[in-house]
Amino acid sequence: GAYKLGKGAFGRFQPYILLLISLLLLVREGFAMVTVNDFQKANNERLWYPLIAMPEILAVALFSIPGLVPGKREFPAKPETPRPAVRISRFMEVFHEGKN
Repeated sequence: GAYKLGKGAFGRFQPYILLLISLLLLVREGFAMVTVNDFQKANNERLWYPLIAMPEILAVALFSIPGLVPGKREFPAKPETPRPAVRISRFMEVFHEGKN
């Protein structure tokens, strides 16, 4: 089933907060991509702080909102599946029976 929205203070705003996080990271990666060949522009503090550092710091701060990221207990347990065969060559397959 689908993940249910949290009931906390930010419950109904979770999709918008996650969208904001992704937009902040797109700004960061966009600037990094545009300046990949221009070392001077990439390390210019007037551009670096607002376009690299601040979006990343804001994204981390938004991720720390309680209830935004679901815990392991909120997901249904997966049934154990058999391990797939690993092909060593064209003619031979080995099945992993070991424990992790």
